[in-house]
This record gives sequence, structure tokens and C-alpha cells, in this order.
Amino acid sequence: MGARKKLTEAELGLSNVKIGNKIERSEKVIRNFLRLRANYALKNSGGRPKSTSRHIRNLVIHKASNKCTSACAIKSECDLNCSVRTIQRVLKNIPHLKYTKPKRKPALKLHHIQARLSWAEKKDNVTVMSRNFDGGSYRPKIVSHLILLLLEIYCFVVFAPWAKVLSRTVQDVRETGFSRYKMPEEQAFVDIRCLKNRLF
Repeated sequence: MGARKKLTEAELGLSNVKIGNKIERSEKVIRNFLRLRANYALKNSGGRPKSTSRHIRNLVIHKASNKCTSACAIKSECDLNCSVRTIQRVLKNIPHLKYTKPKRKPALKLHHIQARLSWAEKKDNVTVMSRNFDGGSYRPKIVSHLILLLLEIYCFVVFAPWAKVLSRTVQDVRETGFSRYKMPEEQAFVDIRCLKNRLF
């Protein structure tokens, strides 16, 4: 691609008005072009120019994303010429950086976590009633008794001929069956099958 022709000596000494007449443009266009040079025809967003350059903004973002630090600490560490509020605004405009207030207590260590887990395992079977009202019973036992109560009501309605047999069986299981062992919730349904086999 060849280079353009150089200006002649006559063209070099022309004024803005004469250049405008030659290319059929106004003198103001020529003046603005000579004043702006590379920035000519670029859109001006208006407003006051930023006090921080792109390099400084990238430096602030880099420092903030690497460790938990404050805007004041970033300013003193990087020896910046802007205010702390400017640094805060820069950080606020970054979508992937979210402010979280630091917890004012030490982090849990390994022995703290183990102690919490062991305490939770000991208290696993305690119900809300026993925790809040110093009594209550184990949750599986409550579930089993509720299932038996529902069975009793259901059988009184549907199986009227076996109602007396069922009520005696339910009473017998209530007195002896569940007090012998502590069972998880899954085993509560095993007793229903045993009760069914006993009846039919």
C-alpha cells in the first residue's frame, strides 16, 4: 500500500480558512481537527475527568482481591495520590467484589469443630420437647406411638370386627414393646408390619 503524497510548499503555508475552502469544509472543522489530532471524532462522555488512571484502578482492584483489607490500608500500601473515598468508589463499581463485614471473633480451630461434632452426636436423639421443657421423650418413640394411634383409629372405622383384638394388641405393644429398646425412625414401621402379621 503506497503512502500518500506529501504536502507541497504552497499547501504547507495555508491558513485554516484556505484549507477549508480547498476541501470544502468550514474553518471550525479544520481548527478542531488540528487541536484534537488523535482524539478527533471520538465521543466525549462529559463530566470531570477521573482522578485515577486505569493503571491505578487496576492496582487497587488487584490489592483488594488478593486479601481482606480496607480502602485506607490500600491507599497507604500503594502510596496513592487520591482520597480513601475514591478508592471505595472504585471498589464499589467492581461487580465481582462484594463487601463483607469481618467477624469480630476468632475462627474455629480443629479441636473446636471436633468438640461441636461430639456434642451434636450426644444430643442427636433429644426432641424439641425434652430440650425446651426438661422432659419429653425420644423422637422415634413419639413417631411410633403416633403411628399406632392412627392405626387404632383406622381399624375402629374400617375393621370393626377386629377392633377389640386390635385395641388389646396396641395396648400390649405400648406397655412392653417400645420400652425395651430405642429405635430409629425407620424401624418404627417394622412394628406396624409385626402388628399386621399378628392380627391377620
